[in-house]
Amino acid sequence: MPEGRCTGTQAVPTLTLQDVADLANVQRAVVSMWRNRPMVRGRFLPFPDPIATAGGLERFSRDEIVGWLRDTGRGNNGEAALDAPALSVPAGAPLEDLVTLLCLRTHSGEELSGTTPEERDDLARGIDPHDEFMLREVRAAEGGAGALEFVDELVEAAFGGGDALARLERGRLGR
Repeated sequence: MPEGRCTGTQAVPTLTLQDVADLANVQRAVVSMWRNRPMVRGRFLPFPDPIATAGGLERFSRDEIVGWLRDTGRGNNGEAALDAPALSVPAGAPLEDLVTLLCLRTHSGEELSGTTPEERDDLARGIDPHDEFMLREVRAAEGGAGALEFVDELVEAAFGGGDALARLERGRLGR
């Protein structure tokens, strides 16, 4: 299994086993049991295989996990498809940078996916022209494509900026 989380040129959003447990609203041990029991109501529906390993943790395709939860009916979260993007934190993304990008996204109301560093700088200068709370941090933040897409998906899945921040802090990076 490869170390990392990219296939081809596109980063694939991933979940760890703890993320799957959080998404399904079950204990982590339940997910291990699911992996060992491929039969679900008389149908063979094996748990998805990991697509990568990062930091010693197996990573699973977010979309495969969401589809598997839907197909099996397992878990206690009927909104798993909506909640999943908030859990698939890009590997290696620093919490501080994601919080900064979340602040920019929330204050600007603009999607960040596909923006250049210069465009993000322009947004930040429009909000914080005297660098009182965000401009310097936005300039220093590593806003790779995965981080920008994650922040946009997190905001879409959340009930406002405060909920998005709480989800981020409760997630993998806040553990």
